[in-house]
Amino acid sequence: MWVLLPIKDPASAKTRLADILSDAERSQLCLAMLEDLLALLSQHSKVTGISVLSQSQAVRQLAERYRAEVMLEAPLKASGLNALISAAVLELAQQGISDVAVIHGDLPALRAAELKQLIECYQSMPKPAVVLAADRHGEGSNGLLLNILCPFTFHYGLGSLQKHLTQAQALNYSRQVVHSSGVACDIDTLPDLRYFLEIKQSNAIDSRTRHYLETIDIASRLSAGHL
Repeated sequence: MWVLLPIKDPASAKTRLADILSDAERSQLCLAMLEDLLALLSQHSKVTGISVLSQSQAVRQLAERYRAEVMLEAPLKASGLNALISAAVLELAQQGISDVAVIHGDLPALRAAELKQLIECYQSMPKPAVVLAADRHGEGSNGLLLNILCPFTFHYGLGSLQKHLTQAQALNYSRQVVHSSGVACDIDTLPDLRYFLEIKQSNAIDSRTRHYLETIDIASRLSAGHL
């Protein structure tokens, strides 16, 4: 399974955390989460390749460290996340790649066993098929596995999970939604941070993200009622 990671520039990402994290801290958090994901993907037996879609120099350097392919946004001549992902998968298809997992870059609690479950679920289904990894609210698509040679339009944004499911149903594709704590744990808001800290304690998650948050003493900031 080939993995596509669309990554926003860390310098302008995670603005909903601006009340508790500085610009520099948000940028470093994004890079820590991305590195956790790249470290996992680069060693996973079911991942055949990784493409990182980003214009950020810092992201590109990190991707190259893990020998991931870097896809620049500008040559794709697309605007907006959904158009960029569509252009990126077309580029992958032209390289002879068919099965792709589009995964968000802010999943620091994702474990190898969960990724294996997602990929094996997709591989076991009648094709064409779509497998969706839900966020913890059951609204977003934190992971989307599909055959990019089959028609499909991406609908990332508000309510993307149901939009993707509705489209898969309309196309008569096999479809499955997977719920698990690690893949559901994206970090965009203060409640997301608290959730990550909770599952980190219960699951003994050891990651660059965890260490970075400990370095900036995020738990004390939250418990002290800064927000």
